[in-house]
Amino acid sequence: MHLAIWNIRGFHKSSKHKIVKEFIQEYHLSFLALLETKLSESKLQFISRKITTNWQWNSNVQEAKNCRIWILWDNDIINVHIIKSSEQFLTCSIESKDGKISCFCTIVYALNQQINRRSLWNDLLEFKHNVNCPWLIGGDFNSIISSEEKIGGLPVTEAETFTSNQVDYLMPGCFDHSPALLTIGDDIIEGKKPFKFYNMWVKHPDFLKTVSSIWDQDIHGYMMFKLHTKLKKLKPALKELNKKYFMDISEQVLRSKKELADIQRAKINWGIHGDKSSHFFHSVMKNKRHHNRIMTLYDRAGNRLTEMSDIVSEFLDFYKNLLGTSTSTLLPDPEVISNGPLLSPDHRNMLSSPVTREEIKQAVFSIPNEKSPGPDGFSAYLFKASWSIIEEELYEAIEEFFNSGKLLGTFNSTAITLIPKVLNPQNATDFRPIACYDILLFGKADMSSITRLNECLMEFSQVSGLEPNPAKCSVFLSGIDEVLKAQICSYLKFSEGVLPLRYLGVPLITKRLSWLDCSPLISRISSQFQNWQNNKTLSYAGRLQLIKSVILGIQMFWTSNYILPIKVLEKIDKMCVDFLWGHKMHLVAWSAICQDHKQGGLGVYSAKFWNFASAAKLLWMIHNKKDIMWIKWIHGNYLRQNNVWQVQNRKSDSWMWKQILKVRDLLSLKFGSIDNMLSVINNCCTGDNFSISAMYKRLNQQVPSTISGTIWGGWHYPKHSFILWLASISRLLT
Repeated sequence: MHLAIWNIRGFHKSSKHKIVKEFIQEYHLSFLALLETKLSESKLQFISRKITTNWQWNSNVQEAKNCRIWILWDNDIINVHIIKSSEQFLTCSIESKDGKISCFCTIVYALNQQINRRSLWNDLLEFKHNVNCPWLIGGDFNSIISSEEKIGGLPVTEAETFTSNQVDYLMPGCFDHSPALLTIGDDIIEGKKPFKFYNMWVKHPDFLKTVSSIWDQDIHGYMMFKLHTKLKKLKPALKELNKKYFMDISEQVLRSKKELADIQRAKINWGIHGDKSSHFFHSVMKNKRHHNRIMTLYDRAGNRLTEMSDIVSEFLDFYKNLLGTSTSTLLPDPEVISNGPLLSPDHRNMLSSPVTREEIKQAVFSIPNEKSPGPDGFSAYLFKASWSIIEEELYEAIEEFFNSGKLLGTFNSTAITLIPKVLNPQNATDFRPIACYDILLFGKADMSSITRLNECLMEFSQVSGLEPNPAKCSVFLSGIDEVLKAQICSYLKFSEGVLPLRYLGVPLITKRLSWLDCSPLISRISSQFQNWQNNKTLSYAGRLQLIKSVILGIQMFWTSNYILPIKVLEKIDKMCVDFLWGHKMHLVAWSAICQDHKQGGLGVYSAKFWNFASAAKLLWMIHNKKDIMWIKWIHGNYLRQNNVWQVQNRKSDSWMWKQILKVRDLLSLKFGSIDNMLSVINNCCTGDNFSISAMYKRLNQQVPSTISGTIWGGWHYPKHSFILWLASISRLLT
């Protein structure tokens, strides 16, 4: 079922009537909400007949001078009942006549002034207490949550019982507002349902018997073929096991009785594991099933696709064209290889030595049981649980591969996982396979250098079979005139790029990193907190774990590449502390929270100090990792005959290099001298690795706490440990 909301900024002109009528027909709408119509009550009936056929309608014209909100619906498909309306909203119930959809719907057209919108929020909050089913809220709120909404809007939150829904913001046409097209439907899975191995099966007494019954069969052929065939035959046998013992009604009744007795234990389980960084915790907090569905797509001709078969065909055609066809390749030039890094004789002997069965077993058993399965649906747990039965044929199949160098096609397949590259993906080009990588090439901006670089790129293509896609390639130029720019772009057949751009999620810039450059980082963290804020059952301990396990991971990628502005780091810390305390009174200062457990804190990493620790790693790498290309460039352009501990910045140096040296000086001041700083850095190294967390602890070191083991040790409930921690520092409210 398709619903739409559109701010049309006046609806008197016949040209607009025609556009809306065609819009209803093109997208097969069952419900349409028009905002800011500026129509009097006497004109509503007349215009409704022009744009629809036998549709019913209602409006808030009684509450507003001119109709601000007008809803129309196809009474043959849905029933709509008005619940409440005001100058700023209209709330109704929607029930589809096939019984599949039942929800509340509130259409909003908020007033311009913030003070006038307060009554809207109060009314919505009041109505929320009466909501016990899915509730759709949409319209023009005359306010935004983040800057990203300015270029496409915020996707509709997934409803509780709507298994499939998606919102598209279409082109505005002659209007200055984009219509929001909402699609609600059933979670229909087309095609053959893929096999999935469930780890619970291995616990059944008949599991090993089932595996053994298949493995005892005599299969002729190569060892890899025999292994593949037996795994294929095992699938229906395991499905039968599942059907017989895990889906039987009588057994389900018995299990249900046991589950009823286990309800209290389940509550205890949440208390122990729910606030920890566990698979159980994150499976409860994360529900992204809806976001893995693509319900609409636009093809290369601009046609909107809603049928799943058409969407699948569009992706298949796109990637067939993108990946190309098989072609002959040239052999690598031995001279090129010999001029690069080479393996030592010991390394060559080690790599060419036969793979032992102990190595095979170690590799299989090193894979976590919960690791995502391959296209065949089997996880590593199958092989571990039935090792005594299948090990011999598994050994022989792997040994056959290493001896022959040939791999059976079915084992050499994978599933392509698509990741959106933009906020609201619409075309196949807006997605990228999860394994795709970008390449950056650097050169002088003259035709001689560009020609040589292009020749190397073409030679690489001839040897590897990989070719650059001109539609996805750009050339960035500086310090040359427009004529030479045009000549280079024409020769390469690449478009000219403009800085700044985002590469692997972070901005590439040539100047000072500003707050605006970091806005994607701030927005991503903020959106995470907004999603979690809706979960009223989160304890302080649960909030703490989300900060430690998720937010640190988001900011670490940025802080490992840049020294962020202090205002950005302070903003991240403020968002974290506000989320921890629920925007209420802060019971403990953030500086104390960011101490290690042994120092009486909560073990959270402050963004500010973590960024300094990450910068210390950059200094260490510049001093020690001189074989890395970008560090070679640093030594050639900035250091020359100096070292990073003594060199002084110059006026012509880049902002980033000046920031690195600024952190160096701050660290030297923190630890008393350059020699002391070097000693601390060396103590943070283990072998050839630098520990950022170890440096962080040195930067944020405090007096140890004498009771940290009592609070955080053992199998304590995280919630109870948090309360005990508050009590130990006299911050527990009573």
